[in-house]
Amino acid sequence: MADTQYITKNRLSQEVNKARVWVAIIGAPIAGFLMYKLPNLWWIVGLAYLFSVIGAASTKRSGAKGELKTLKLLEKLPDSYVLFNQVDVPNSRAKRGFTELDLIVVGPNGVFVVEVKNNNSKVTGDDQAAYWTAHK
Repeated sequence: MADTQYITKNRLSQEVNKARVWVAIIGAPIAGFLMYKLPNLWWIVGLAYLFSVIGAASTKRSGAKGELKTLKLLEKLPDSYVLFNQVDVPNSRAKRGFTELDLIVVGPNGVFVVEVKNNNSKVTGDDQAAYWTAHK
């Protein structure tokens, strides 16, 4: 089994929780005000607020799930492999000044950077293709 001592808690999961809290904190007074002003439509406002809290950061939640699935697969590599996750690499063109590499695999046959995408699509292409295509 691969060495996972450098694996840290997933930041995307933490960001999902923060997003939900902020949507709840900011949205609750707005929803309450709208329910007061629109008494005949209180249930629509309530449902919209509920769905916004539930759906907050759904893209990040999907990304976190994808990274976890990929990590579980990579953990099955032999002992000679070491896994790293969420490695920040300086990037002056990025908003935050760095780019995050999802996973790095270091083994006897090389160093591999794994970028994880978790969406509902089918990717077509092969090792000879100049481009791969995602069919959503």
